[in-house]
Amino acid sequence: MLNDTQMRVLAADFMRDGLIQTESWRFESQVPPDVSEWLSASPDWLTGFICEIRECLATGQFSLVFPLLDDLIAEADELSVPKGSDTYHRFARHLTIALLHFLQIELERQRGNYTNPFDTARFHIVQGKTVGAMAGSDAVKPALPITRVIEAYTQEKTAAGRWEPKTIQQNQASLNLMMEILGDQPITNVTHHDMLKLRETIRRLPGNKSKSRVYRGKTIDAILRMKGIKPMSTVTCNNILTRIASFWNWAHRHEYVDRTPAHDLLVPTSKRADEERAVYTKEELQLLVDAVAKFGKAEARPERIWVPLIAMFSGMRPNEIAQLHTDDIVEADAVPCFRVADTHPGQKVKNRNARRFVPIHPFLLEYGFREYLAFVRGNTTGRVFPRLRKHRDGYFAYLGRWFQKINREHVTKDKQKVFYSLRHNFITTLKDAQAPMTAIAEIVGHAVAGETAGRYGKRYQAAFLLEVLKQVNYGLDMSDIKDAASRTFGE
Repeated sequence: MLNDTQMRVLAADFMRDGLIQTESWRFESQVPPDVSEWLSASPDWLTGFICEIRECLATGQFSLVFPLLDDLIAEADELSVPKGSDTYHRFARHLTIALLHFLQIELERQRGNYTNPFDTARFHIVQGKTVGAMAGSDAVKPALPITRVIEAYTQEKTAAGRWEPKTIQQNQASLNLMMEILGDQPITNVTHHDMLKLRETIRRLPGNKSKSRVYRGKTIDAILRMKGIKPMSTVTCNNILTRIASFWNWAHRHEYVDRTPAHDLLVPTSKRADEERAVYTKEELQLLVDAVAKFGKAEARPERIWVPLIAMFSGMRPNEIAQLHTDDIVEADAVPCFRVADTHPGQKVKNRNARRFVPIHPFLLEYGFREYLAFVRGNTTGRVFPRLRKHRDGYFAYLGRWFQKINREHVTKDKQKVFYSLRHNFITTLKDAQAPMTAIAEIVGHAVAGETAGRYGKRYQAAFLLEVLKQVNYGLDMSDIKDAASRTFGE
């Protein structure tokens, strides 16, 4: 059982990491829009937030920090604190106090005051290391080789269960590529200039270097000398660079380096993020729902009907739908909802923002989802779509292949239009209806008003989110797929 001292240490460490991260973001010229919104928050807004936290401490009501506390507990190895227990309540109080300190320091930073106790202490620590290094002090530890730090990084991520098999493979491939280009060397030797050269090398490489027999066994220099190479896409390049930057940010947080050299690495793109997301036209959506109804084999393969329908009217990610258990269909504020969570073995969520309740659109209830749920409840797997089996990438892999087949044969040849486009159609429809951006973000599991602010802000009531979600109406003829849905529960 945790004692109060341990709780204070955990809470303080958690908030210290947050302060280091927010300051690190201020060095970046390109940060996600939600992070940028947090960094540019006005002092008045932060002052109001501080008053709200003080009121929590005065009244002893700490529900505002419960989501943050749940994240802290989940991220700590072998830490179990039952919700509603006296320990949980005391832990929430310690975390609220730590959050108050965090906000006060951020307020001073926003006002340009870096003489606050936290930043002053960090300055003296760094200053002391620099002076010691110049004097040849034995207190300065020799820098570890990059490979040793990569081992520590991957060990922490895998031991904590934060990386799925696919994530492990992707990170290993990206870090191996970095090592192939940089070579193993003391980690403190790597400069930002080295990272810029690495970026330019990666940009010139083909996207399928490790898979194609043409490139297999060849060095990077040999590949770059080959003629007719098609360089990888900007998206692929930036995905690799993002994983590499994540490693260097971790190395900085754990004090292997004084400052990450991997800042400002992403390759600029001429398109806004929302322009890169291909959405179906209304005509294509009509073709799609008709094809799903016609070729879905509703009686034998109900998931082929319901998973696309749920995606269209909830904006949920493919695997979030495919992995649902019957007890993930719940009521929140008397509103039927999907619970997106990782409470069952095999379930996973993309990040902490992905854990949420999504109201069930009235259209889905009208098409018979409640009846289908009653029909399937009690199966041995406990899952809403028991025929879907878990693969490396989750439960959606088989269904994704089938969907892509009918998508290309009966809907569109546009390679940018895929199952995930249904999520973008959902978001675009709500934006066009001028729904609140914070409500859209909460429904689809995006960060709200910056990761930090989103963690501590109050969630919308399910009844309000339902009213927002009701604005999604594509104006399609849904009669065929409604008929197909009715056949999934034996009628």
